[in-house]
Amino acid sequence: PIRVSTFRTVPSTGLLRVYRDLVLRVSFEPEPAKRETAYTEPAGEDPHWKSVYARTIANADEAASYRARKARVAPVRTRTEVPELKLAVRESGVYRVDWEELDAAGLPGGVPADAVVLARREYGDEEFAAGRDPFLEVEIPVLVEDRDSDGIFGAGDQLFAYLAGFREDRMKRDNDDRWASEAVYFLSVGDSPPLPERPGWRGYEGLAQVVSFPDSVRWEIDAYYDNKTMAESLDVYYPAGNVVSFFLELPVPPVDTNGTYEIKAKTVNVYSSIHPYHRYVIGPAEILDSAYVDTLTGNSIPGDTAIVDTVFDETTSGPYPAVRMSSGLHDASWLARKVNRFSYRGSRGATPDAPITGALGFLDWFEVHAPFLYRAWNGRARFSTGKEIGRVQMEVGGFTTPEVVVFDATDRFAPVRVVADSVRFEEGAYTIVLQDSVSATRVYAAATAESALRLGEGRVVRETPSALHAEEGDYLIVAYDDFLGAVEPLAAFREEQGYRVVRAKISDVYDEFNGGIKDPLAIQRWLRYAFERWETPPVYVLLVGDAYEEARGIATNRTPGDADYVPTYLMFFRGSFADGNEWVASDARYALLDGTVDYAPEMIVGRLPVGSVAETEALARKTIAYETERREEPWRRGVGFLADDAWVKDSSLPYHNGLQTAFETASFDFAKRLAVNTALRADTATFFLSRYTDVFRSLCPYDPPSPIYADHPCVLDLTKDPVSGATPRAFDFLNDRGLFFVNYQGHGNRTSLTHELLMVHGKDTAFGTVPLRTDLTTYSLAGAAPYVFLAFGCAISEFDVFSSFGFDALGENMILLPDRGGILTYGSTGIEYLGPNIRLNGHVLDQ
Repeated sequence: PIRVSTFRTVPSTGLLRVYRDLVLRVSFEPEPAKRETAYTEPAGEDPHWKSVYARTIANADEAASYRARKARVAPVRTRTEVPELKLAVRESGVYRVDWEELDAAGLPGGVPADAVVLARREYGDEEFAAGRDPFLEVEIPVLVEDRDSDGIFGAGDQLFAYLAGFREDRMKRDNDDRWASEAVYFLSVGDSPPLPERPGWRGYEGLAQVVSFPDSVRWEIDAYYDNKTMAESLDVYYPAGNVVSFFLELPVPPVDTNGTYEIKAKTVNVYSSIHPYHRYVIGPAEILDSAYVDTLTGNSIPGDTAIVDTVFDETTSGPYPAVRMSSGLHDASWLARKVNRFSYRGSRGATPDAPITGALGFLDWFEVHAPFLYRAWNGRARFSTGKEIGRVQMEVGGFTTPEVVVFDATDRFAPVRVVADSVRFEEGAYTIVLQDSVSATRVYAAATAESALRLGEGRVVRETPSALHAEEGDYLIVAYDDFLGAVEPLAAFREEQGYRVVRAKISDVYDEFNGGIKDPLAIQRWLRYAFERWETPPVYVLLVGDAYEEARGIATNRTPGDADYVPTYLMFFRGSFADGNEWVASDARYALLDGTVDYAPEMIVGRLPVGSVAETEALARKTIAYETERREEPWRRGVGFLADDAWVKDSSLPYHNGLQTAFETASFDFAKRLAVNTALRADTATFFLSRYTDVFRSLCPYDPPSPIYADHPCVLDLTKDPVSGATPRAFDFLNDRGLFFVNYQGHGNRTSLTHELLMVHGKDTAFGTVPLRTDLTTYSLAGAAPYVFLAFGCAISEFDVFSSFGFDALGENMILLPDRGGILTYGSTGIEYLGPNIRLNGHVLDQ
């Protein structure tokens, strides 16, 4: 049966609306299959018991506030054309959202004032592991100001809500903001949960005002990116690099000058065996007439010469982080008269008592812990009952208007509106008086309509909900939103081949599998969901978009233009070379899904490392052409082996490393095995660099002041000589023979092969300052059959590297050439070792 009511009540206004004319549209759709769930709806609350509680429980009001929030069953998600809006929130507090903002973003018209739904979503890994529905959702009660009392959320109306920012909502560790720094909420139309409400004035008589409450203010600026952290769990963003000192501004709300304060700081040592002791000093700074340039912002600010009150002075040693509280308490009046300016000093030394100049360490963040007054600051206040127990009275002053929106935000997902019904005007400002009965600390947030936090430009985005979890297929495409249309020809081509293709925008993956927040974990969650719950798990996963390890794109020391379109799975590697630690990209780890430690992915994962729509379209065309063009059988048997020589880079001696003759011997062995032992009947060929460089060294003068090493200028010049050099001959080897795939063994970095720079595309400083070279474009023959390139050397496919000098990796550039070069590259994204590389190479060829 279909039941229709012609009445609607609006709780916020108390109005009863009667509809005389109705238009009823009914559409019939098949009911979606529902997934099994272990959730049960909790028992409803019976209002008749409220009076019983009041007579039998001494602190009934307080006890009611501890009632467990009802768990909402996550709905079974099906694709719908009803749009919803995503709201991005950086900091916690009372937010005001105007109807005009939502209308501009695409909110449907005619929405009833009590039908605005704001939700926070999350993917529950524990629920998934237990076989339950992992799509969790909590609806946040909101206050809708229906200013014209027409029952419709429309022009001139406003929405108020307490929204927790990213730090309060999501962060458990300092590095949890590696991928994002904003919490996300979803606004839609439906049955909005009622906003609980209670009076601010409880009628308690004879209560004295609480003067202050303990709290902290954090200073943390993410401006510098450290891609060689000392441990995997550390933050990767800092206010500055290895800086001896800098000045900073820390906005501090009004403090109780009769109290004391202290500083808590997080510092990270950059290890030095010569000067292992690191001293960090923080304190308020005196203002002088001179000026200085702020190290972080570049702004000219009134100067200071000394820390006037040394609050934090700690010495640590070794390569490990330290979170420490300052020793001793300090006069809080400093915070009131030093206009919130602090100075930081760092130094290192051979002993704790003898520090010398040079920081060799990072300051991550610091907090000022102090007693704060119940006073609005910039029209907003966040306060608590502190350590008070029992009945409490708080008088919060400093508001510019008597209309103040107050939320009890102790439970950030179930805020309670506290009506500011006791207000007085004094000393040119308004003071609200609130009373409560508490047995533990309760937290509140308040703001006037004019001063409430705003979302800002670009923080409201319209989305159409997806249902990726239900779109079963065997070929998944995860693309940066703007690139999905450009890769469509390839998706259609795969469908013509018989694959069931699922197309996904990366933003939809974040929405369904991480509550709308960017994190590579969302990609793995989708793959794991498909692997365990789909009838037939997927086989192939194609990521469409380049990746960049500085995922937020905010660091001042980054390379402009690099972007993290589709993130990669980063692993922390503690290196044994002088380069030290590094974050290593591994897309294959997305598909380690069966719980065993075998490092064998359950799906085949590949990536089109594109950075534009044009690159996406070109690579899709190149792939289709490669798979549809018929070529002669000899090409399919052509296998080439490139091998480095045993000469390596060394600035002091002519250096021939006998161990590294293994590049050639292994390649020769592989070629022989393929030629005689495979049904492919491979036509193998070799290109060994030593055939050239051994001769070059006899041509280059040897003189102790100018030793003959691998990147000696004479050797480099002869290697790239356009007539007789090894570089043009290597490309003749690639172009003329028509090779199906090419195998490389040797040294490399992200833009170069071999220490002699046999092949370079870009500019890097790993092997000395190398002028810009674009060998792939210069020497690759247009129209030549593309090849599969397997590279067993360091960093040749390091597509995600930080500070890449504006160039893609060699492995990327090979396949990005639109009508030449490679069709597929397989290579390392980090530091490698000779022995394991040779064993892996042999295993790949055997398979």
